[in-house]
Amino acid sequence: PKLEEFIPMDNLPAVLMIYDRGNLTSLCPSPCRNEAVLYKRLYPKAHVRPTDTRRGCLFLDSNNIVSHGTSSTVLRAPIVASFGDPESKRASVIAKLPNDYCSAHHLLKQEAKAYSTFPDPFFHQSQRASHESPLSPLDPRPPPAMRRRRDPVDWPEVGTTASMPGDSCTQPPIAPRFYGYYVPIDDKGTPLNRSHQSRAAKNPHEHDCFVPEWPRAILLMEDCGEPITVEHMHHNRRYAHLLFGEPSWGISLIPGLHFCGYIRAECLDLVRRMHRQGFVHGAADPANILVQPGPLHWPIRCRSLLNPSFRLSSFGRWRELGPEPAER
Repeated sequence: PKLEEFIPMDNLPAVLMIYDRGNLTSLCPSPCRNEAVLYKRLYPKAHVRPTDTRRGCLFLDSNNIVSHGTSSTVLRAPIVASFGDPESKRASVIAKLPNDYCSAHHLLKQEAKAYSTFPDPFFHQSQRASHESPLSPLDPRPPPAMRRRRDPVDWPEVGTTASMPGDSCTQPPIAPRFYGYYVPIDDKGTPLNRSHQSRAAKNPHEHDCFVPEWPRAILLMEDCGEPITVEHMHHNRRYAHLLFGEPSWGISLIPGLHFCGYIRAECLDLVRRMHRQGFVHGAADPANILVQPGPLHWPIRCRSLLNPSFRLSSFGRWRELGPEPAER
């Protein structure tokens, strides 16, 4: 099962034993792939040294890769840990590793700092104000402001589905839940991760180096579905450009239903909520927005893409609107 609940910092593993099939960490060449590599948690930082070191196991396999981005590789990975419970449990999380350039290592560390700085409301469902309710995902009609004079007046009937109390008042978390940023260590506990210093750290893209030999850090987060698919809508294609601009972007989920306005409203709401918390994403484009069946407060068996839920991801270029943030 996917790990979906919020895990307090004190219950996250402090040390992970990584079993790497595919040498994704650059630390497991072919003869050593059955041996565990030790990683320790760098973020979120523990403010008090624990009396006992919580440990866990993470299993990386190149067959489980979800996507290769411009700066990272994303895969689903089983993890075994107690997470504060008396007994260990097995669950599935998303593991994110940097690619072969020094800027990718820098961006992943920046993303880990972002997750460690964001307040708890980023990771929990909240109540939506009545004036902030977006369009219904089952309404095939565009909002009045999007309609054109030549469009037909007799729009198809709105689809129906089972509803539950509070649907219009509950809004999803802004970001996936964060389960730690881990770096490799040697037998003495010294971190093996590398980075450039001075000007290269401030402007990584101006000093981007090909560094396939660098050990890779690992960022763990909740599995929140797939990035928004960029493709033409099957129907009402003339409105799809209103989602994210030209060319026509959209999601072909259900032929005949118009999702464009709803998707746009939900995604813009995530960005607005992030701004209200005092932060800027820095790269809020469709590739950095995840979609999954919803609503999230429904039982898993009842969720559907008829009611999609969205999250922002990839916070490597984030910044705060105000004083320097305090890392948790």
